[in-house]
Amino acid sequence: MRKMRDAVEEKEREVVQAKWEVARRRAICGGQAAAIAVTTYLNALSDPARREKFGQRWVNQGFIITFEGMLSAAGKELGMIEDASVAIDMLRDFEVKLERGGDGEEGENVEDVRVDVGALKNRITFTVVLKGDTFEKIPEMLSGATVRFFPVLFQMGVDIKQWGKNLVTSSTTSRGGPRTAASVGNYLEDGDGSEPVPSDLLTDLNNKALTRLNKYYHEVDNFGYQGSDSKELPIHPSLGTLFNFVQEGGRKIQHGVLDAAGDAGFEVGGGGVIYCKSGKDRTGMGVTLRERQWAERR
Repeated sequence: MRKMRDAVEEKEREVVQAKWEVARRRAICGGQAAAIAVTTYLNALSDPARREKFGQRWVNQGFIITFEGMLSAAGKELGMIEDASVAIDMLRDFEVKLERGGDGEEGENVEDVRVDVGALKNRITFTVVLKGDTFEKIPEMLSGATVRFFPVLFQMGVDIKQWGKNLVTSSTTSRGGPRTAASVGNYLEDGDGSEPVPSDLLTDLNNKALTRLNKYYHEVDNFGYQGSDSKELPIHPSLGTLFNFVQEGGRKIQHGVLDAAGDAGFEVGGGGVIYCKSGKDRTGMGVTLRERQWAERR
């Protein structure tokens, strides 16, 4: 009996340690994601044309943030993908609002940022206190209004490890070729709708993000289609290219997933975040490419 009791106590200690480690990682990663989200919102807010055009949409539907990850699902970066996925999901319970401050110092637009936890602890509000003359430039619909975050995470490994993993996956898993189904639900299931299609982490993450982004687009303009379940909604015409890239992304490195996702978020007034492991090589190339693309459009 004593050996059994000691074994149980040891397992309990392991469970407590695991819970502590999860809570610690959530606190660190969630705080980082929150800072990035608020900064991304303020960056979009600094563009007069975008805040005037999309301000009411931000209030009504939320501020969409497209995270474009370039981590590999093979090797040590897999844990980073998991951390990022959880932290970015936490942003769905976060919101931001603007408040008028004093005159402030020259060159300082933000005086303070306060964090308030809701009564049920399921809603966290970031109140950004802006310098008086900066606040006066904010459209009336955003003055004091609460804007919730609408995060989506698209992920595509772009290194040799990911290439190798895709090669092994494509040679051992039959996916039946590209699909032309018109809904996210049909992409999630095989032809008869009875069994899920074999998939991997990146495909699952991208499909989850596509489902959420598709719902957001239908809230903007649903072309008269009525539906409640986001998985039953047809793919929005504006997301056809992204849909095709996501299907291909499970079999090969398809950087078009990130390009199309970033463009889709931007077109409906959202902000974008590009990241990798260290924020140097892959992120630098991704940001440079995106800046070039946006410069050409302007």
